[in-house]
Amino acid sequence: MERSHVAAALVLAACFGVALAAGPYGADIRSLAAEGGTDAYATGSMEATVLETPDTVRLDRVQENGTDYYRLLVPAVTVDIANVTGRPALTYRLQIAEVGHTRVTAHVLSSAQEGRFSATLEPTEIEADRVGNDSYVGELSVITRSDRGTEFVHESTVTVRVGD
Repeated sequence: MERSHVAAALVLAACFGVALAAGPYGADIRSLAAEGGTDAYATGSMEATVLETPDTVRLDRVQENGTDYYRLLVPAVTVDIANVTGRPALTYRLQIAEVGHTRVTAHVLSSAQEGRFSATLEPTEIEADRVGNDSYVGELSVITRSDRGTEFVHESTVTVRVGD
């Protein structure tokens, strides 16, 4: 076997080994956000002060390739992060109960993220048959998880505007 083939095989084996050793990192983050538990990713502590939250959220109608759905667009929330120790988590959540939809993201933080931090929610799709009103009320939450437990740092309602 040529040296380049051996080197490529070794690199591939190393990548595979690292992936196995690291485990399902993304699944741990999602379960942390969804289940409210604390584990190795919600350790230590931090101080979080919410500086800016959105007043409105958009549901934009999309019609493409014979499908009809709405895309949920949620502006970021700005949080002042201070005194981070360990690996605390900051969770950003929007729930629209009337359409049965919740969007959550969890950010595992370190001291490198101290200062102004922008937490985002990726756009998501909602089936068109679940949306029938011109607007809805959404419940917005910013939550910290650490050795101190779960703390709701911010809770408010937002208007969810439906567009065509």
